[in-house]
Amino acid sequence: MLRRLTMAPKHFKFIILGSGQAAPPLATALTAAHGKGSTLIVEKAFIGGTCVNYGCTPTKTMISSGRVAHLSARGNDYGITTAVTDKGSVSWLVDMEKVRQRKRDIVASFRGGNEGRLEKSGVVVKYGSGRFITPKTISVKNRDTNQEEDYSADTIFINTGCRPAEPKLPGIETVDAASVLDSTSIMELGQVPRKLIVVGAGYVGLEFGQLFRRLGARVTVVGRGKQVLAREDQDIADEMGKILVEDGIELQLGMDTVRLEAVNEGGMKIKLVYKPTDGGEERTVLGSHILWSAGRVPNTDMLDADKAGVRIDSKGFVECDEYLQTAAEGVYVLGDVKGGPAFTHISYDDFRILKNNILSSSSPKLSTKDRMVPYTVYTDPQLGHIGLHEHEARKLYPSRNIKVAKMPMTWVARALETDETRGMMKAVVDGDTEEILGYTCLGIEGGEMMTTRKIEMAESKKQKRLVASHFLQGNTVHYSTFTAGGASNRWPTHLVNQSGIGPEINQAKPRSNDDHVAGPSTMAGASIQRPTIRRNGSFCSICSTCSECGDSSEEEGFPPPKLAKPGLFPQNSWSSVLVEDGSDEELANGLAFGDTSIDDDIMSDCDCCQCAGCHHNVFPGTPPQLRLIPLDDDQEEARAQIDRIDDEERRGDMMNAFLIYLAISIFVVMLRALPELFSMFFGWDAWTGGDDLGVEDGIIE
Repeated sequence: MLRRLTMAPKHFKFIILGSGQAAPPLATALTAAHGKGSTLIVEKAFIGGTCVNYGCTPTKTMISSGRVAHLSARGNDYGITTAVTDKGSVSWLVDMEKVRQRKRDIVASFRGGNEGRLEKSGVVVKYGSGRFITPKTISVKNRDTNQEEDYSADTIFINTGCRPAEPKLPGIETVDAASVLDSTSIMELGQVPRKLIVVGAGYVGLEFGQLFRRLGARVTVVGRGKQVLAREDQDIADEMGKILVEDGIELQLGMDTVRLEAVNEGGMKIKLVYKPTDGGEERTVLGSHILWSAGRVPNTDMLDADKAGVRIDSKGFVECDEYLQTAAEGVYVLGDVKGGPAFTHISYDDFRILKNNILSSSSPKLSTKDRMVPYTVYTDPQLGHIGLHEHEARKLYPSRNIKVAKMPMTWVARALETDETRGMMKAVVDGDTEEILGYTCLGIEGGEMMTTRKIEMAESKKQKRLVASHFLQGNTVHYSTFTAGGASNRWPTHLVNQSGIGPEINQAKPRSNDDHVAGPSTMAGASIQRPTIRRNGSFCSICSTCSECGDSSEEEGFPPPKLAKPGLFPQNSWSSVLVEDGSDEELANGLAFGDTSIDDDIMSDCDCCQCAGCHHNVFPGTPPQLRLIPLDDDQEEARAQIDRIDDEERRGDMMNAFLIYLAISIFVVMLRALPELFSMFFGWDAWTGGDDLGVEDGIIE
C-alpha cells in the first residue's frame, strides 16, 4: 500500500535522477563546490547504472572468459596440445556458474567502490523511483517501504538511462519465460544454452552470440538488416560476418520475425518463425533459448516529465539543446536517456560539459556540438571506429575528393606473430588536404588501434576535448593538455601507483589553491584543473575510489611533488611544472598533468597500494615512484621556473663533479707519497718486495 509523507519537501541545491555513469562524478563535483549534503541522487536499483551493473563491466568480464575458451581450443595452432584441443571443443570444461560468479564479484566490487565514494564525499542517496510533481519538485517512492517523500532543488538533472526493449511477438506468452532472455538476464544463466537464437545483429547481439558460441552453444543470429552492424560500411560488415561464420555462427539477415511457438523437440523449447523482409516463404529455427537484443527504450515513462515542462520526443527520449538544457529552465539531461550515441564515454563527457558550464563560470562554455564519438564493438577481433564512415563522408561531402585506404590484417606483422590475422583496417581521407575523416579497425585490439588515429584526428581538428572510447586500456585515462605551436592538444593519461612514496610524504601539511603557481591560462581557453592524487595506491582518476579499503579522495594532505625529468616522456606529450611546498621535506617525483575534469583540490588519504576499485582501469605496471601533479595555468611562468630549477640542478651537478674530482686528486697524491714514507721508515724492499714487480720511480707498471 502506498503511503505518502505530507511534510514540506526537503530542499537540496541539486537533484540527480538516476546514478548512471555521469551521476557519481557530477554529484561529487557539485558537492565539493557547494558542501556536503547539497546534492541528492535518486536511484531506483543500483548505483552505477547500466555500465557497472548490466552493461560494460559484466559483459566484458564474461567476454574475457569466452576468449580464454577460444584460445584454449586453438592451442594446437600455437604448438600447445591439451585435452581441450584434442577434444575439439571446450564446452565440456566450461563452468558456467563460475563464469557467472566471477562476473558478479567484479560488478559488486565496482558498485561498492562507487557507493563508498559517494558516501564519503557527502552526496545524499535515496533509493526509489522519482517523478516530477512541479518543475523543481520531485516525489520519490522508497524502494523498500513504498513511502513517497517530496524533495525540491534549484537544479535537477535527468540521468535515468535506458533498458532493454521487451519482445513483442505473437506467441511469446506460450513459451517458457525463463527461455526468453534480454541482455541482462542472459548473464545470469547457470549453464550454457544448447542452442541460442539471437534476434538482432547489432553489437549487443553479436557480442553475446560470439561469447556463447565460444562457451559451447550453437548460435543462430536473425537480423532485419541486410548486413550485421547496420551503421558500418558494407565491406567492414561483410568482413565481420565472415569472421562470425568462421566461428560457427549461423547468420540469417534481411529477415522479419513473425512469431514464437512453444515446442519440445530434443531439448529445444522455442521455435522462431521469420521470413525475408523483401517477401518470400516463412522459415523456422529451433532453440533452447532466445535472446532479444533488438533495441533499448528510455526510462522516461514514469517521470511525469510534462509536469516539469520537459519535452519528450516520439521515441520517449528527453529533448535538449547542445548544452544539455531541456525545455524546462534549470532542468538538464545527460546520458542515454537523451538519445543519440548510447555509450558510457558519451555519458561521461556529458558530465564534463555540465560540470564546466555550471561550476566554471570563467571557462568557455562546452557543448555536444561536433564532438568526436569513438566506439568499440567487443567482438573478437574488436571493431574500433572514429569519425565518418565512407558512406557518410561521400553523402556529407559530395564535392570533396574522398579517398579510401584499406589494409587486411594479414599484412600486419604483429597480427601474423600472434596468429590473429582476421579483419581489416580502413581509413577515409580527403585526398586534397590529407585530412583523416574516419578510421575503422576490425582486428586484434582494434579499439586500441583506433585510439591512436583518434588522437591524430583530434590534433588536426584542434579539438579542445577528447572523448575516449570506454573500456579500452587507452581509457584508463583522463586528458592531459599541452600547448604545441599554439594549438591545444590532449593526450590520454592516468593516475599511477604510488607505493614508493614514504610516510613522510603522507604527513605533508594541507595545501590550498593559493599554494599553486597562479596565472591566466594560455591553453586556448581550456580549463585547467587539478587531478585526483593517489598517495600510496592507484586511485581511479574517474571515480577516485580504492577497492582495498573503500577509501575515497579528500581535500587535505597534498603531498609535496618534484619536477619530472624532461625527456621522460615523448616530446610535447608532457610538461613539467613547479609547485611550491613551503616545507623542508624531501620531494617526491611528479608528472605534469593537465585538464582531467576531476574536482579541484581532491586529494587522497588512502594508504593501500592496489588497483582502483571501480569499473575504470589503471596501469598496474607504472613505476611506483611516479606521481601526477597539476599543469600550471601560466605556461611561460611555469617554463621559467623549470629553467631556474634546471639551472640549479646543473650547478649542483657541477659542484658534485668538482668535489668528486678533488677527492680523487687527494687520493692519488696520497698514493704517490706512500712509497717515500715506506722507504723512510721500513726501507725500499718493505714496500716493493724487491725489484721483481718492476717498480720505477714509485709507480707500479
